[in-house]
Order: sequence, then C-alpha cells, then structure tokens
Amino acid sequence: MLSADPDPLSANPQSSEARSPDPVGGGPRRRGRKPGAESLLDPEWKSIPFSFHDDFNKCVADMFPDSAIARKYSTGKTKATQLIKGAIAAELEDDLAKTCRSQPFSLMCDESNNRKTDKEFVILTRLYDEATLQVATRFLEMPICNVGNAENLYEKLSEAFRKRGIPLDNLIAFNSDNASVMKGRHNSVISRLKTSQPHIQDLGCICHLVQLATGCGIRAAQVPLEDILVGIYTHFDKSAKRCEVYKEFVDFTDSDHLKLLRYCSTRWLSLLTCIQRVLNQWDALQAYFNSHEEVERSVKVHDLASHLRDPIVKTYFLFLSAALKPLSEFNIAFQSEGVQIHRLEEEMCRLLKRILGYLIPVRAIVGVPLREVENGDGHQLADEDLFIGADTKAFMRSAELPVSAEKKIFKTARSFYEAVVKKMFTSFPLDHPLLRDLKVLDPAARLDITPGTEVAVLLFYVIRTGRAAPVRVILPPSAGFTLPLIQQKVNEAAYSGGGGGDVTSEGKPSLMMSLWVSDRQVDSCLLQSLWRHLVLQG
Repeated sequence: MLSADPDPLSANPQSSEARSPDPVGGGPRRRGRKPGAESLLDPEWKSIPFSFHDDFNKCVADMFPDSAIARKYSTGKTKATQLIKGAIAAELEDDLAKTCRSQPFSLMCDESNNRKTDKEFVILTRLYDEATLQVATRFLEMPICNVGNAENLYEKLSEAFRKRGIPLDNLIAFNSDNASVMKGRHNSVISRLKTSQPHIQDLGCICHLVQLATGCGIRAAQVPLEDILVGIYTHFDKSAKRCEVYKEFVDFTDSDHLKLLRYCSTRWLSLLTCIQRVLNQWDALQAYFNSHEEVERSVKVHDLASHLRDPIVKTYFLFLSAALKPLSEFNIAFQSEGVQIHRLEEEMCRLLKRILGYLIPVRAIVGVPLREVENGDGHQLADEDLFIGADTKAFMRSAELPVSAEKKIFKTARSFYEAVVKKMFTSFPLDHPLLRDLKVLDPAARLDITPGTEVAVLLFYVIRTGRAAPVRVILPPSAGFTLPLIQQKVNEAAYSGGGGGDVTSEGKPSLMMSLWVSDRQVDSCLLQSLWRHLVLQG
C-alpha cells in the first residue's frame, strides 16, 4: 500500500535522492525529481481540467518510490473522465434528484450567447441542504439549445425534470435574467411553467433591473458615454508604444498612474468605475489626444480629442459619477452572497425615494405612497436646486459656461432622472405581497413588533399532493398571539372559512410558518422550517 509518510525520502538519509539546495527557488528540492511534480497537487488549484491526470499519472511513482502500487498506478485523461462522469457524477446527480423529488426547491436558469459554437442552457437548483443545514445552489444540467426560443428552452427544462422524475409541483420559485424569452407575460419560459405550477414565485433579477434602469437613463440623456469609454480603451489596448507615450502625459499633468479600464455593458458595476477612472486622468487624456498632428489623426482620435476638449462633455461625466452612485451601491448590496431578500422591498423604496429626491422636493415624497408621487413637469425642482453633484457645480462655475449650455446640462439631468424613475416604477416588484411579508425574516426587526400589533403572518403550505401555495393571514390587534387562534385563522384562510381543527393532523396541510410571539422573541424552529420550504434567490 502507499506509504503513510508524506515524505518517504526524508526517512531514508542514505537515499540517492537526498535533498539538495534549489539553485532557483531557494528552497530544497530532490535530485532526480521532475520540476513541478509537487505543485501539481497544490490544494489551492481549482477547475483542474481532465488533461491534468496525464501529468499526474507520471508523478505518482516519483512521489511514492517505495510503493509497488504507485508504480502500477495508471489513470490518464480518458479513464479519469469516465470515472468522474460515469460513476461519481451520476451518483451525485441521483442524490440531487432524490432531494428535489422529496422537497420544494427553486430554479436559476441562464442561456449562453455563443455565436460560433453550441449554445448551452444552464439549469441550477436552489434548495435546503439537510447535510449542511444551509440553503445551497446545486448544478442540475446544461443541455444544448441552439435555438433559444421559449418553447425550446421550456422543453429542455421539462426534459431535465422528466428523466429524473422530479415533479413540477415541488418547484416554488424561478429566477433568471429579465429577457422576454424567460420572463415575458404571454410567451416565455415562466408563462409555460405557471400553467403547470400556478403558485411559482417569480421576482426577476433585481440587479439586472437596476442596470436596465441605468441604461434607460443614459439613452435618455443622449450622452456619447459608451463611445468615449470604449474608444479610449481600444486606442491603448493593443499598442505598447502608445501606452509608453501616454505615461509621459500622465507624469506631465501630475495624474495618477492607473490602468484605463474597459467598459463592458454586461458587467453591471463597470460603468461608474470606468467614468471615475477617466475623470481621474482627464487632463492627461486631453493633452495626449490633442498632441496628435492633424495629418496623423484618424477619425476616432479626432472625435475623442473633440470630446475631451468640450467642457460640456466633462460636465456630463461629473454629473453621472454623482448620479450613478446610489444605483451602483444598491447593485453591490444585492450581489452579496448573503440572503438579502428580507431587505429588498425596503431598499427598493429607499432607492426610488433617493432618485426622486434628486428631481422633486422632499416634501412631495414624505408621507405619500410612492406610486402617487407626482414627478412630471410642474412638480420638479428648479435648475439651481436640481442635484447634479457638488463637483459638477464647481466645474460649471470655473468653466464659465454660457447660459444655453447650462440649460442643456440641466435638461439632460432631468431626462436621466425621469427615465430611471419611469423604468423603476414599471419593472420593480414594488407591490409584491411576498416581499412585504418576508420582512418577518429580518433579525434586526425583531423588537419592532409588540403584543397587540397587527401582524402579517407568513404561512407556507405543502399540500399532500405536493402543490405548494403561500397564504397570508392578518391577526387582529386585540387577538394576541396564541397558537389556537393562529390555527383557526390558518384554516379559515386555507379552506375559505372551514373552521377550526388541527392544521398538522392527518389529511390536512402541513403548516410551515414564521411568526412573532408575545414576548417578542423569534421562534427559531418555525423560522428555520419556513426557510427550508421557502427557498428564494436572495
């Protein structure tokens, strides 16, 4: 058998493979060993390809020279691939299928946009893992779907369920990007899923919705933002000579030596960072592009030089660096790995109020339901009160812009805010009852509810047929929090006035709920039970 000693050579000082100093790395190495043999087993390696086994196969005998088994070890790329895909993966997949057949779960799906190769449709499950006592994300399947319409995507999804025997009734939530093929009302994947499981929850990707709102604002402002950011990056990207020349201008203008970033519209947090980086090196960029002789200038260089000389364009950049901050902060918060869904409704409202506060007086927002806030013409702030950022106002004063230019800038700012607010109102799930009730999961709010307060109790049923449905019950202020009363209200809600009875008895729904009791302490067992069966993408 293989030696238990991690370094069998060190136990034999007379071995011909005794240690000798490493002339390159400074550490010890063994004579006769192939360089890098130990590094192939570095535990920090991740996503190792199957071809790794061809190299590892040659190192086993070298690592364990006193083992006869090691000398006969032979597992290359082909054998390792079959072992992992044919044996290990199949067993893990079967465990996941068994779990999905026995408990509720949610789906996360996305489709690739490869143009020259096959297009994959990634299907992930999100469920409560009994082994780790945590909500976990597990890979289900990645079928090929080159024609990515709603019908084909739904068929691939249904096929993945059918061959594993997973009932659609256990599906309680669906999450994907907000493309119409996935989330459209009439002809999409979610519309087809709801025909089989009408109670499925679908909130959309809130980070994607914020990015779409930002894009609407940029387009409404009609600022050549993307052309400038992409043009600057591509000018230096493939030319070491240009980069060296540009360093001289950075030194001359006393700017920071920072790498110019590439703006990518599909990277949601890249826009604000790219704008700030260009503003940081604005003087150096302006000097560099204006230094080109007219005969040397291409059309792109000429356009970039013209934009960088224009104080109005710089004003737009300064304005967007201030206006995009709350949108970027919101996006960062909800890309956290931690569960944030209990904060979603509150943070959506806070973001909307913050953007509205840039456009209209605060007194028009306080105490008024968000959807009733007037933000059109006649309700907005005057130009001098409109939020455009302190740096923007300071630059406008120093640049001594004409009145017509200032009016154009304020008009652009209004167009940006109006478009962002309009998109948020139309796409954000502001009135979703589930988000309102999930505030009960927020540990920070545990002391906000006192006995006698009207409370929304979130209930979740798992009917014996496997169909899941959320139920919301309001306890009257004077009723208290007694379990018999809760059971009565539950039965009334579930059976349309069917009266009392034990909700956990045979033949009745199994009650999974989270609620606040009269001593203002959270019932952690019930809370965990709710979270096990209400698995949403947070």
